[in-house]
Amino acid sequence: MNVCFVTNKYNEVSMAWDIYRALDPVDEIDRMDVITLFDDNLDSQKSNPTVIPLSGDRPFDLKALYKLKKEMGKYDTVLIHNMPSSIYTKIVQNFVESDVILIEGSLFDMYPQKVKYLRNFTNSFLDGMICVSYPVYRSVVENQKRIEENKITTIESGVDINLVESISREAPNSEMPDGDVLITTAGMLKTAKNYEGLLRSYKLVTEQTSLDTNLIIIGGGPLQKNLIKLTEKLEITDSVSFTGMVERHEVYRILGSSDIYTQPSKREGLSLAALEAMATQNACVFSDLPVFTEPFDNNAAKYANHEKPEEIAKCILEFIRDDDLRQSHTQYSHEMIKSNYSLEKMGLKYQRFLNRIKND
Repeated sequence: MNVCFVTNKYNEVSMAWDIYRALDPVDEIDRMDVITLFDDNLDSQKSNPTVIPLSGDRPFDLKALYKLKKEMGKYDTVLIHNMPSSIYTKIVQNFVESDVILIEGSLFDMYPQKVKYLRNFTNSFLDGMICVSYPVYRSVVENQKRIEENKITTIESGVDINLVESISREAPNSEMPDGDVLITTAGMLKTAKNYEGLLRSYKLVTEQTSLDTNLIIIGGGPLQKNLIKLTEKLEITDSVSFTGMVERHEVYRILGSSDIYTQPSKREGLSLAALEAMATQNACVFSDLPVFTEPFDNNAAKYANHEKPEEIAKCILEFIRDDDLRQSHTQYSHEMIKSNYSLEKMGLKYQRFLNRIKND
C-alpha cells in the first residue's frame, strides 16, 4: 500500500512526521511520503520521508491544486489533518481513486462556527476518519452527521519510547534554572491551554512551600506577551521562564530535567506532550477533562478542576511534599506509556484501519 500525508507545511514537530515514523516499519506499507502545499525548495530526494513541496500560495492556489491532483493519484491512501490542506485534498478527491482519511485531533466545539459548517459539509466526501481520543470520537459522532459512523475509528497517539528516553537524558541547550523542584508545561500559548490559570496556581505553590521551585513554559503563541505581563503582576518573574518555540528534541531534553508536568487545559483533543511527559518520568497534573481521566487512572496522574487554581496548586504541592508519591506515579505512568502508547502499536492500528477502508 502506498500512503501519503498532505499537510500545509512540514517539519519534525508536525503530525506528518509522527505518522511517518509509525507507518514506515509496517510491512504492508510499501511507501509513505509527505505532500506539502506551502513549502518551497525542500530537497525531496534527500529527506526521509520523501517530501514533495507544491510551492502553493495561501489561501488558495489553482496551480497547487492541479499539482496535488497529479501527485495524489499515485497513492492508495491519503491522510489529511489541518486546514486548508485538508480542504484542497477533499476537492481533489473527486478526481482520483485514492481513499482520503482525516485525522481529527480536536473536539467539535473548539472550532469557530464557520469552520464547523465547512467541516460538516466536506467531511461527507471522506472515506474514513481517525479520531485521536474517545472524547474526540464522541464529539464527531454527535455533531458531524455527514460521515457514517462505521467509517470512524479511534487511534490514540503513540510515543517513540526509545527515542524520547535517549534524548531526554541529554543536557538541554536552554539555560536551566537552579532549584529544588522543576515544573514544566508544553504547548501552543493559546486560551484553550489555560496558562493564565496555571500561572495563578503556580503563584499559590510558591506561597505554600519553602522549597525553591521553578516553572518552564515550553512553546510559543499569541498569548506570550500577556502571560509575561501576568507573571510580573503576580510577582513570579524570577522563577517562571518562557522558552518560545523550540525543536522537538529540545522539548524532550527539558522534560527529562523536569520533576512535575502540568497541563490544566480548558479544552483538549489529546495532548502528545502529556504522553511524552509521562514517558520522561514526570509526575503529572492534568485538568479533569475526559481526555485525561478516561485513558489514565488515578495512579497515572492527579486531576484538578481547571477553573480552580487552588485545586491545581494542591495537586502540585502533594507531589512536591511527597517524594514517594511522586516516584510511584512516575513509575506507573512510564510503564503505562511503554505498554499502551508505543509508536509501534499506533502504526499497526493505522495499518488495520487503512486496509479496512481500502477493502470496503
